[in-house]
Amino acid sequence: MSIATNPELYDYAVPPNVCPLCYDVGKTPETLFLCFSEIKIGALWTPADPPPPNGLFAVLPTNPCKWEVTAFGFDFYYQSIMGDTECGCNITGGALCFGGLFEGDCHLWFDNVVDAPAGNKYYDGSCGVVPSLEGGDFSLAWILQLLSEDPVWATWINPIPISDELTVYKLYNAIDHTNVKIKIDHS
Repeated sequence: MSIATNPELYDYAVPPNVCPLCYDVGKTPETLFLCFSEIKIGALWTPADPPPPNGLFAVLPTNPCKWEVTAFGFDFYYQSIMGDTECGCNITGGALCFGGLFEGDCHLWFDNVVDAPAGNKYYDGSCGVVPSLEGGDFSLAWILQLLSEDPVWATWINPIPISDELTVYKLYNAIDHTNVKIKIDHS
């Protein structure tokens, strides 16, 4: 589902839910999904820290071309600012868990810049960014509800980048072992 992005509807030139760098007018997604996988526990991790955030997390627009949310003890974010795209998460109020930076606008696949266990609470892993799928009420969240009532912890998601424009998402339900592959063309 997309949200209206006509600037004439707002009191300011660019509302926070508009991203003209990445989306056509009227096509900015209301929600983006960050699919983290294979993040590992580092040498500085303690049992008081949350487990690695491997799973799917919905982020909401907070500024033009920036989506964020705080959930499960982490601050998640994705932003595209002229020339750079960033994706990541931190322990709320604390250490970096995942940092992905790409030179260029609207990039959708990231490897973690934190790549060593020494000196870190978390390291390694990757993240794919998925916009809400278009088509009325049809969305990635709807698909995940079919697989599990708790998609963040019960479903394993493996984003497989084919190219910058094409990603295949393999979803696995840990409860009943259902497998689904979804091919998304981001062009």
